[in-house]
Amino acid sequence: MRFQVEASLTYDFAAPCEVLLLVEAAHGRDQQVTSDALTFWPPAPARRIDDPSTGERRTVFAASGRINALYRATVETAASDHGLAGAEETAIADLPSEVLPYLRASRYSPSDRLMRFVEREVGGLRGGEKVAAILAWIAEHVDYRAGVSHAATTAVDTLVDRAGVCRDFSHLAIALCRAGNIPARAVSGYAWRLEPPDLHAVA
Repeated sequence: MRFQVEASLTYDFAAPCEVLLLVEAAHGRDQQVTSDALTFWPPAPARRIDDPSTGERRTVFAASGRINALYRATVETAASDHGLAGAEETAIADLPSEVLPYLRASRYSPSDRLMRFVEREVGGLRGGEKVAAILAWIAEHVDYRAGVSHAATTAVDTLVDRAGVCRDFSHLAIALCRAGNIPARAVSGYAWRLEPPDLHAVA
């Protein structure tokens, strides 16, 4: 499937600084960027620094005052099966080394604080069934509500408040999966069925 994506950003910087911008579409097994461009006005000296291990596409630029950035891309995505039924569980010792960091607790997903909760709620399940049960629990017990979270909200806060936005849902899903020894990470996706289309946090 082919998508045309665009992100327009405006920043006001009180003093000269360096900025690390992560806004570009990712290259991956199921997604190819066929064309893209990142432009600044007024023009800003910029340098691409891509991460060879994660595939993150980063741009560093010097900024002062008001800077506008416009990113446009044509992206081809392949259909993929996201079904969890029958997905097998892999022992931690058999996981690829590059996914091991996605088992650790992190700032917004303190999974080490949720292990007892996961064991009690879904401890008897394995593999895809465990992930499906975690997602079903979130859908049943957490309300989508703007304004209840802020920049410092963690998965534990969302679990207690039982409300949040896409970022909070993804952090909670990640924390619960990691607490159940399932590697999980956050990505930003382009939610093309929203009106208007917008970026969306996904686990």
